[in-house]
Amino acid sequence: MKIAFIDSNDGIYAYASGLPWAVGGAEWSQWVLSRVLVDAGWSVIVGVRDRLNAGERTFVDGVEFVGIGQRQILLAWHEFLWSYRPDWLYWSEGSRSSG
Repeated sequence: MKIAFIDSNDGIYAYASGLPWAVGGAEWSQWVLSRVLVDAGWSVIVGVRDRLNAGERTFVDGVEFVGIGQRQILLAWHEFLWSYRPDWLYWSEGSRSSG
């Protein structure tokens, strides 16, 4: 099975990369879930908006991260999902604090 995670605030990637600003329970649980799914034989890909350039790919613990770029977000997600064609999509939108 293939699953795609949409990482709109780059939190999953932050945890995977050990970045010091990684925060958020939802992002942490998605990172843990993605590794569990890889261990169970799933193919896991995470779309990253800010921390990777468009098309740039990297693997952490078997989880693939791909840059979807800074262009219009719906178009970026559409192209990401169209190219990967996952069986499942996991998207949990976090909120960004401005203060």
